[in-house]
Amino acid sequence: MRTASNILGLILFTLYVSNSLLAQVVLETPIDISFNYDPMQSISSQKMWKTERYSWGIQKLPPGYSKSTQEEFEGNFLHIVGKTNRHEGSTTQWLSFNVIFTNFFKTSGHLAVIGRAESSAYTNRGRGFIIGRNQRFDDLPACTDSGTGTAWTQPEIWWIDMEEANPVKMQRNWVGGGQWCGQTNLSDGILYRVTMHLSDESTSYWISQEGLNMPITITSFSNFEKKETAIINSRSGYTFGIAFGSGKIPWKIDITNIATGWF
Repeated sequence: MRTASNILGLILFTLYVSNSLLAQVVLETPIDISFNYDPMQSISSQKMWKTERYSWGIQKLPPGYSKSTQEEFEGNFLHIVGKTNRHEGSTTQWLSFNVIFTNFFKTSGHLAVIGRAESSAYTNRGRGFIIGRNQRFDDLPACTDSGTGTAWTQPEIWWIDMEEANPVKMQRNWVGGGQWCGQTNLSDGILYRVTMHLSDESTSYWISQEGLNMPITITSFSNFEKKETAIINSRSGYTFGIAFGSGKIPWKIDITNIATGWF
């Protein structure tokens, strides 16, 4: 017959094991993400959707962007991973994935890849880069593409103006043009492999094309934009975001083999 002390000991042991297991839980990130846009759909809410594949299955979701009006934000998507597993002593976050664009470079939108990230429906913090044509931004530093169906890459840093009362206007960013433009244009219908490293001091990314033995674009920049540097360096999430991806034809972005970690 169990005594009260034995029962208490069993309870304490169970709590210890449970807490130990919780401490070892690994945050699961999606394996694949697909962003889809079909303007031919008659119902506005069905024009945009994303699918995510995990080890346990696939789920179909709305775009993930908080919209005040459908027209203003149509073609915008967000996928946010708020935290990745950073082990003690690590200094550099890495993110890698494959991506293929279908008709996306016939729009004026861009894909943002953000590391050291903290994101919401209104704002982003972090560092990374964008891929796209960005024709809507008259003040964006110019890069040269090869016409419809092609695009360029540019580094970008995102931070939040905490003195701005309007949450929509709190977003601030720096975009690099000129010398920061990718060395080679990207095209629809080609599979690319992307790797990004983010330390406290610098951000680097490499883009390789399937079938080629060397990267077609290599960019590295110091974290010279000092807005919220300490906050950004303390974050461990990542974000895939699409801005202004609406258009007159259906398009799709498939992001596969997503992997992330720290060293």
